[in-house]
Amino acid sequence: TPLKSNNAINNNAIINNKPIPELVRFNNPPRHPHFQNLNRRLIFLHVGKAGGSTIKDHLMIGCWANRWMRPSRLRCVERLKSDVFPRMTATAAAAAMTQTERGGAVPQETAISRHVMGYNHVDVKPRDESIYEYATSFLFSVRDPMERFISWFDMIHGDVCDIVDPSGKCKRKTIQSSSSSTGGTAVTTITAAAQKYEMTQTDFDCFESGLDSLIESLLSAKGTCLNVAIEIINQKNPRNWMYHVNPYNYQYYANVSIGRYPQKEVFAIRTEYLWDDFGTIDDFLGGDSSKYRLGSSSSFSSSSSSSS
Repeated sequence: TPLKSNNAINNNAIINNKPIPELVRFNNPPRHPHFQNLNRRLIFLHVGKAGGSTIKDHLMIGCWANRWMRPSRLRCVERLKSDVFPRMTATAAAAAMTQTERGGAVPQETAISRHVMGYNHVDVKPRDESIYEYATSFLFSVRDPMERFISWFDMIHGDVCDIVDPSGKCKRKTIQSSSSSTGGTAVTTITAAAQKYEMTQTDFDCFESGLDSLIESLLSAKGTCLNVAIEIINQKNPRNWMYHVNPYNYQYYANVSIGRYPQKEVFAIRTEYLWDDFGTIDDFLGGDSSKYRLGSSSSFSSSSSSSS
């Protein structure tokens, strides 16, 4: 029996007033027959900088979760059908249209994709808390802590700096915006660091010279960058640019899942063995990972150290 729900799982399966059948099942999972008929129902806890974006891009719920890319959701569904999953024959495509009109699984969809009914990453999360109770299992992306920190640093550094020499020294990326008034057009220039991450000058200084310089500052046991690192580790004064590691760290995702429901089972995909673990879990859930072209749409591989 499905749990009573407030019909709150955000209705993001509609484009141009028309539903996307493959995504309808995510609007209210506890009430949808697709998930009611499964023995296992997973929520994917996307820990930042641990391969989560690569995993999400191989799940149908990833098309639903990209709320900031609404016009692209239909294209996302079509890509999953034709690229991540094996290309369909005309017969399979016709069967897909019939099956997905009911909001069910797409033929040839991976078992993991069929079983994931919820997604949580930073500010993209289920609005109806009952989904955590209805879930039987949690799926985590996990990674070596130091590799995760380096990946996070590289992301911030790349976003706020225009690299100008091999040492990693950078100049600040700037963004110009125009506004019209009776006096003409005014052009305002702001750094990408200030606009996207609300970085102060002090914050930026810790990222300006690259990771090696930051590590040297930390090892010196003094200076501004050490204070910044302590704020991150101790979760003090979280700011926009810290969000992947503070406050949205492992503890956050554990608190909303296994912290509340310690009796539920846990699956983990390790970044260092991403495709091996993905395939193992898919087989465990009743799939056949040998027939999927896992990783064909991504530059990520099991031996790679880059992820998101």
